[in-house]
Amino acid sequence: GATISSQSVAWGRHRGRLSMHVFSNVPLGSVRRWPERCSGVHMKAILVLTVVRPCVAPVPCGTALKINVEVGGETRALGISQALEHGEAEDRNCDAVNVGWMGLIVLGCDEGFLNATAEDCEPKVCPSYDALTLSLGDQTASVMPRETIAHLGTEVRLCRIVNPLYRGVMTLYCNFGALTVDASECEAVWDQLEDRSIRHASLCEGPSMHASRL
Repeated sequence: GATISSQSVAWGRHRGRLSMHVFSNVPLGSVRRWPERCSGVHMKAILVLTVVRPCVAPVPCGTALKINVEVGGETRALGISQALEHGEAEDRNCDAVNVGWMGLIVLGCDEGFLNATAEDCEPKVCPSYDALTLSLGDQTASVMPRETIAHLGTEVRLCRIVNPLYRGVMTLYCNFGALTVDASECEAVWDQLEDRSIRHASLCEGPSMHASRL
């Protein structure tokens, strides 16, 4: 009643040719009758084969590996801070390659090789908590955007928020996260009054002279 659980191979020679016969789960009692079953095949050997499938482990990525990453026209070789297994990834800030960009670079491990994705990188913005110092006349104050300014965006503010004696507007600019201001249009009130008084005097001077001549 016992059987051979693995495959059995019978080698023999039939009519001058080497032949192989494979039997599975053959009762042990029938092994002695194989020559009868094989009709003319002279048995030479019986082998029990065990098939072993190789299992290859994925190749990890070590910290010595580097890959060139391009962000906004700048290129730099980046590596990982710790070893990664196949399929794992590590994030790096985009400003590690280009200081004017924000977002994340994804470094991934693929069978011992690093790959990089910088699709999330974009130019930095100027958030509302950014501030710069501006002086108008004898007054100095910090100027902050009222809301986030996008890259190459602008925001117009009144000059009097720095000095109440100034009129006009100033313009805040954002360039790759760097906030600057143009206050060239800010003008002191007394300068405006002086201009007005001069214009008023010139207007009044004409008629008075004309009246004296009369």
